[in-house]
Amino acid sequence: MCPVSKLIGRPRDLEREKAIHCAALSVIKEVGYDRATIEEIATRAKVSKATVYRRWKNKQELITEVVKSHTKHNISNIDTGSLREDLIELINGHVTSLKGEDGSLLIGLLTSSQNDPKLSQLLNECKPKEMQTVALEILNRAKKRKEISGDFNLDLLSEAVGAILINRIAITRQPVDRNFIESIVDGILIPTLTNDKHKRKK
Repeated sequence: MCPVSKLIGRPRDLEREKAIHCAALSVIKEVGYDRATIEEIATRAKVSKATVYRRWKNKQELITEVVKSHTKHNISNIDTGSLREDLIELINGHVTSLKGEDGSLLIGLLTSSQNDPKLSQLLNECKPKEMQTVALEILNRAKKRKEISGDFNLDLLSEAVGAILINRIAITRQPVDRNFIESIVDGILIPTLTNDKHKRKK
């Protein structure tokens, strides 16, 4: 469960909290996570540093909560009747999100987290669940249609695909079009999901 900061001493002021969230996003987009400070965020939100620290223990906790509430994977229900087409639609939705403003923010934080174990831990605990839920529904339907028969490790598959996409979008900056998405589905996911584990043991 994602850690949520608690206000000490009095009820939350939702408008003030919203102002702090907006200020934090503004600062990160302008100077990046590493150069962002609680002092600058408080100044832009027109609150004191003490007000910020009453709600969040440190910068990592504040930024992580802001990102979790701000970045959403708005993936609608996917049910084409085909495992292959469902997976293509799912990945395409994820790519659209990563290429957008929210995705750029998240990728930037993931980069910063390489040198910040605390931030890395918080981001890992606050992974959005929307995509995992849709992916699980897709795979369960495929099992009922007997397109796949064995068990599958959804966490591992999600991590592998996510790493490929982030590397392509943020590091190598190569195209992530339908042809590339199809290559992931046909070259990695379908073979993995339809592989008979018992045959491999022979």
